[in-house]
Amino acid sequence: MARYSQDTIKKALERRNQKLTAGMIVKIRCIAAATKTPKEPNYNLSHELAWALVKDNGETSNVKVRQWVTFPLINEEVKDHAAPDTAGMVIPQVQALWPEECPLYPRRDPKTKEMMYKGEAIEPSSEEDAASEAADACMEFIDALERDPSKWEGREAYAKIYYQKDKQTQIVSDFPSLGNWQAELREGQTTQPEDKWFSSGPVGGVKPSTPAPVNGKKNGIPAKAAAKGKPTFGKKK
Repeated sequence: MARYSQDTIKKALERRNQKLTAGMIVKIRCIAAATKTPKEPNYNLSHELAWALVKDNGETSNVKVRQWVTFPLINEEVKDHAAPDTAGMVIPQVQALWPEECPLYPRRDPKTKEMMYKGEAIEPSSEEDAASEAADACMEFIDALERDPSKWEGREAYAKIYYQKDKQTQIVSDFPSLGNWQAELREGQTTQPEDKWFSSGPVGGVKPSTPAPVNGKKNGIPAKAAAKGKPTFGKKK
């Protein structure tokens, strides 16, 4: 006797061309986190996360997106291990999820034109020092986070759905990814209603797997912050 029904097959066929709508903004909640065992060839430190889309009423939905976070940290258990260049992807995520512990880099207010940092106006000449301070705080938090994956559970933020494209084959993944992390919605932004979460047809909204330099920052890290002795991004001395 078969352990599945024709209804199961029908539902599978109905969903085979349905994808989470690329480019939509959703509120997400971490429902599970675990440390991944470092493996060859690079032995990088990483966590596997499960995110659930949050319904309009604030409840956790059954729609989930999995994420693998690779930390820009040295694996001290591996001789001569070099930290991967992933700070530009991990820092924006922790800034959105833990805004008090992980401050945003200084930004110019589009209305007042003032340089803002931690909710206060600062002199433009202080931007690099403030950015270095923010990078240090984020990296210290990331170091502690890697040691305790339970910190992820229950955290909420807003993110955009996109689909990765393989650099070599140019094939677009069937599985959604999360990017453009935000602690709050910006003016004019809205989340996608539940009835528009899925769409049929070709996948769109492809995002490069490696972010391009922004405002003179390599991978999201101000040059001055990266040059300091702390945090360490490169090969272990």
